[in-house]
Amino acid sequence: AQADYLTSSLPFPESSGGTSAVAGGNLIRSRDVGLYGQAAWHPDIPGLWLTAGGRLDYNWIPNRRDTLSAFNLFGYQLEGDGPGGYGFQLSPRAVVTYQVPELPLTVKLLFAQAFKDATHFQKFSVTHGRVDAPGLQPEQSANLELTGRWQQGSADSTFWQLEGGVYWGRYTQAPRLISVGEPAQLRADDNAETQVLGGQLLGTLTLREFSLWGNYSLTRSRTTGLAHADPDCPPVSSSVPVGAIPLHQVNVGARYRPLRFNWLTLSLRGNFLSRRSTGSGTTVNPYGPAVTSRPVAVFNGALTLSSPWRALTGASFQVIVNNLLDTKYYHPGLGTANGFHFASQVPQERAHFLVRLRYRW
Repeated sequence: AQADYLTSSLPFPESSGGTSAVAGGNLIRSRDVGLYGQAAWHPDIPGLWLTAGGRLDYNWIPNRRDTLSAFNLFGYQLEGDGPGGYGFQLSPRAVVTYQVPELPLTVKLLFAQAFKDATHFQKFSVTHGRVDAPGLQPEQSANLELTGRWQQGSADSTFWQLEGGVYWGRYTQAPRLISVGEPAQLRADDNAETQVLGGQLLGTLTLREFSLWGNYSLTRSRTTGLAHADPDCPPVSSSVPVGAIPLHQVNVGARYRPLRFNWLTLSLRGNFLSRRSTGSGTTVNPYGPAVTSRPVAVFNGALTLSSPWRALTGASFQVIVNNLLDTKYYHPGLGTANGFHFASQVPQERAHFLVRLRYRW
């Protein structure tokens, strides 16, 4: 793989492009080895299951031995002139599942850890005023989730299901661009942490001709150690909310398919988002003006006509109308993990429709 992206006006830029200034050469030879295992145990307790597993990864870069003074072993830095790469990484996971006896209730507790290595470009690139960061460690995530599900009925009659859960997530060492040195240069840094705490409630009700569903999400998210790619803007050391995630979100839907005319299906879906703040004091364009988008509700509908003739089984005609009420609303924009930011508000599509003619073999 390459560290810097090479461009050329001639074919095959990897050979005709300009000479890269990456120390040790632009070609990165990365090697990965992984081992995965899982075990399940059903103790002498009715309805209880225990499952645990893990993956052990080892990564090294033979031709970058001189770029790292340490390598990683289970999250600890071991000093020494080892080969380049992130070394050992362990990703464990465990699940406890309990089916309550004589009740249609299932409870599940899940814990998992994972990682994502930085790209070769983030580690070794020196283009456009960048400084290489060969010691950049993988991004780490840890998640804990508790869910419960209650369901009643069968597909032949009235059926309903209710599911709820709470979750916590922690994400650290996500690479971001920061300004270093005089004159200012850009370098990838992993001194940031995001925590997400939330809950979700889902429900489904199915009758003979109708089906209804809905879900509600409550999400609180905070980021600390936020860095910015602009050399004139200092890092944000305080905790700030993730601007693109609303506190409240509701989705509902309904479908009607009459028994007498089972070739006809009417569908309606609604989405509600609470207000979202971007700009100053958030992760989205934190050094721009503070902007708060108003709460928004958007509705979409669809009419589907399926072929009633056996010779054309699989054919259907569908009309979809998005944003039925022609609501004017905006997406809060993007704040990329590397510190660059786009517009604080991005206008979304107004009312529009699609016509589909489909055939499933």
